[in-house]
Amino acid sequence: MSVITDEYKREIQKIKMELSDQIEENVRLKGFKQMVLEKPDDFDKNKSSEDDTKIHISEFYGELETTRKENKKLQTRVNELEGTLGSAQDINDNHQRYNGKLQIRLSEVESDNKKLAHQIEDIKMNHIRKSGM
Repeated sequence: MSVITDEYKREIQKIKMELSDQIEENVRLKGFKQMVLEKPDDFDKNKSSEDDTKIHISEFYGELETTRKENKKLQTRVNELEGTLGSAQDINDNHQRYNGKLQIRLSEVESDNKKLAHQIEDIKMNHIRKSGM
């Protein structure tokens, strides 16, 4: 069971890293967008028309929207995996408790078995003594 929980933890960590990268990219795009909006001429190598700047801004909006959608998908997946991991950990805890109880019961049965074996041996010895051997 711990293999499953470890795998979920690795997958959650991987998705969190991807989400972090997406958030970082989102911040960069927002910053660049702000710079372009403040000084669009600085980013137009050809000092071409305002239309080119609007096209670039539109492209950045598209990338920003794509990044937001990816972030939402990744966050949803992280939430699903955390829920699944929680369930797996609950099951693992229940199994450990149950195994602990079984181990105690097994020890009791082994102890009872030894006592019964000694009692049987004593009965056999008493029977042998009574028969005169």
